Amino acid sequence: MLVLNVLLLGLASTADISPQVGSLSSLVGASAKIAPVTRGLSVDFTITSPSVVSVSGDELKTPSWTGSCKLAEDALTYADGKLSANLALNNGSGTSIQGVRFDFVSAIESYKAKKDDGTEEIRTRTQSVTFSSPCYFGDLADGESSVSIPSFASGIQFKPETVNVTVHAVVSGLTYHKQFVRPKNSLKGCGVVVDNNGDVIVGEANHKTLWKFSEDGEFKSELGTLPVEGREVSINTTNGDLLVGLYNSHNDARVTSDGTTTSAFAANLDQWPGIARFDSTGKLYLKTGTTITTFTDYVKSSSSTSKIGGFNLRASDPFDLANDQVLWVIASNNLLKVDASFENATAAVKPGTGSLGELLPTSSPVLRYSPDGEIYISEEGISGKFLPRVSVFDSEGRFIRTFGQGGQKANTHVYLPGQFKSTLRDFAFGKNGQVYVTQYDATCGLNEYIKF
Repeated sequence: MLVLNVLLLGLASTADISPQVGSLSSLVGASAKIAPVTRGLSVDFTITSPSVVSVSGDELKTPSWTGSCKLAEDALTYADGKLSANLALNNGSGTSIQGVRFDFVSAIESYKAKKDDGTEEIRTRTQSVTFSSPCYFGDLADGESSVSIPSFASGIQFKPETVNVTVHAVVSGLTYHKQFVRPKNSLKGCGVVVDNNGDVIVGEANHKTLWKFSEDGEFKSELGTLPVEGREVSINTTNGDLLVGLYNSHNDARVTSDGTTTSAFAANLDQWPGIARFDSTGKLYLKTGTTITTFTDYVKSSSSTSKIGGFNLRASDPFDLANDQVLWVIASNNLLKVDASFENATAAVKPGTGSLGELLPTSSPVLRYSPDGEIYISEEGISGKFLPRVSVFDSEGRFIRTFGQGGQKANTHVYLPGQFKSTLRDFAFGKNGQVYVTQYDATCGLNEYIKF
């Protein structure tokens, strides 16, 4: 079972905590690499002459917001091939937005050219341009404005045949959407999955059943009858069966889609079973003690050693399957990329002391690989220095963002909606950009975020 831990950070020690915002290259650790982001809310800077720049799309909206966010461009200029501005984001979305960053993506030139018959037409081509580091706005409360961050695109060419050059950018992050609450009961969240129908199924620390919600938080039903509280939850997508970790037990429960509950293994295991993942064929990978063991039809087939890639695997260290050939494993606060035979491993993300893109020392981290190829890792924080957070990396181990820390006035310290208050237990992902996060806290046990 996952070992519960107490957050290393209390409210009384937050007075000297400053938010990590600014040019992203100045915020990441020495060993970290920054992932490019090309998807998000579009903003275009169009240069129509060597001195005229217009902006479109800087009034940002999504279907889940009741309002809009405004990208403010101060000192916007184009001169000597360089587009520059000081950028800030004003959050009027109606909720908190988190892990927000601004990235320049591309520069497209429209130019005049002659066709074979001598007539003129407008064509486009990509220009090779140098972009500044992404602007990292971090977490913003509703009504809060970010600091202003310098940004530029240089090497833009404006030739005699040029009509205009459009520099395309995106603003990306997560919207805090809502808490999931079962009527008249607390929800002290543990494992969470999204089933084949898009419903959200969560294990809850105070009850001997699973709870099923719609993708947007409507409580639908209880599922299964467990001998003790259900903790870790995983899903076999080949048949919809759920594997549920049981509190203080050497066996797991197997729950079918109609709620039928049986013991997963014919006999109790020698070690407490922990995190479990199924591959696309239904093969089971299960954390047992300090090893990862594979099962076919719930019969043991192979096992790793307690050391992977030269790093000791702790009982509380998590893993996830990226596909049938790759595992992502945390060992000794390193994120390892491991092949399915456990033979080859490389350290993709290394531990650090709090800079973005390096892992904070964490006794019971959570790790999940999302369907769109992102790796989500929970970090407990460091007392008096860094708030608890979730860090997100791409499939090469490059840093994308953190979220859940609180806004740019965090040192005051008032919790934002969606900011983490307790031990994180699991992540799951919906089909429409939803990110579900469980916390071991009855007041905020399951939160929903939506990527933009």
